[in-house]
Amino acid sequence: MKKWVAGGVVGVSLVLGLVGCSGESSTGGGGGASASAAPAGQDAGNAIRAVAERSKGIESLAVEMKIEGTEQVTGKGVLRFKPDVAISMEMTVAGSGASKVIVLGDAVYVGSGDGSPMVGGKPWMKIKTGDIAAQGGLDPEALTAQFRQNDPAALAKLFAASKDVVVVGEEDFEGVKTVRYKGTIDAKAAAASDPSLQGTLDGFGEGVGEVKFDVWIDADNLPRKTVTSVDIKDVGTTTVTVVFRDYNKPVTIEAPPADQVASAN
Repeated sequence: MKKWVAGGVVGVSLVLGLVGCSGESSTGGGGGASASAAPAGQDAGNAIRAVAERSKGIESLAVEMKIEGTEQVTGKGVLRFKPDVAISMEMTVAGSGASKVIVLGDAVYVGSGDGSPMVGGKPWMKIKTGDIAAQGGLDPEALTAQFRQNDPAALAKLFAASKDVVVVGEEDFEGVKTVRYKGTIDAKAAAASDPSLQGTLDGFGEGVGEVKFDVWIDADNLPRKTVTSVDIKDVGTTTVTVVFRDYNKPVTIEAPPADQVASAN
């Protein structure tokens, strides 16, 4: 169970980090099938910087993701950034089974995917900030701190640090016209030129080298999909694919019923 819990929560951490590239919609935007993408001939760097600027006001969205690396993780769920960060995700970690993860305030709730008992006969386990859990070396205090520190503009700002971002071309994605961009980032050089990027890079793990990314941006300067490959020293390459939907639609995230929750310690 230790690997199952740690793997699931690490997956959510990566998702939240990637959601840093999410764009700001004005009032529940996100563009529909009628949106027309900006011309592929526009300056690629300016386009990425526009996404970073618009991402400052995002309030909520839905995500579907796949992580391929030392852990093979798939998941989907909803995230809320304002007035505070909250997450509800369903995760599947290869070799460990399905799980559900809810983050609210200073608590992380981990539940079995099928509702079967986990701890003390309860289907949910609560890990609270300040409790250093033994599960796979998981530190909930560090985890929730990471959640709070991930500014929705962070990853877009990281992408904007690329010196070689280019336009790939116009592509339809789920019925929406988008422009696809790709680029690379030298993590050490990017952090040296802008120290504020270090926290975003640290979210991928220690020893990040080169970051490669593809991002599909719609006419509202909202990313519809990102594929980020990160080279990590002594680990190898981790590739994370995230699809973004339902920008700024109402999101309700609640803690599991108290009588179904056991403490992790």
